[in-house]
Amino acid sequence: MIVRDNILYENQIKRYVRTVNTTKISTSKDAAAILRELYEEYGFVQEIAFALYLDNNNQVINDSLISIGSTAATLIDLKLVLRGCITNLANNLVISHSHISSNTSPSQADIALTKRLKEVTKVLDVRFLDHLILTQDSYYLFQDEGLI
Repeated sequence: MIVRDNILYENQIKRYVRTVNTTKISTSKDAAAILRELYEEYGFVQEIAFALYLDNNNQVINDSLISIGSTAATLIDLKLVLRGCITNLANNLVISHSHISSNTSPSQADIALTKRLKEVTKVLDVRFLDHLILTQDSYYLFQDEGLI
């Protein structure tokens, strides 16, 4: 257990970042397809969160693992998400997190995080395009549900 926790902790500290640069997102479903590939690398054994940093044409600049949580929750630190917006010179942002259950319904904390991100990204002149919740079989799009 300690070795596993140390590996997860090291991954959190390193903040896995990979340059993509070739993928354009035209719809939230495009974002879901890209993110599903990232989540499948980790499996759905615990909640994790990713950010997609996009340019003005919705081309992916970078994707970044922003949180590794427990089997029940993950904590998304707004400061780290905003730092990614600045360091990547992103004009647009999509975030996502996984649910290990098949339930895609957002919690009150998910909704509050989404509202807060919408507010703080305006300060940086970054458009917050969507927040996705992914499970192994499905996904939930905050934009499609009118929550962004």
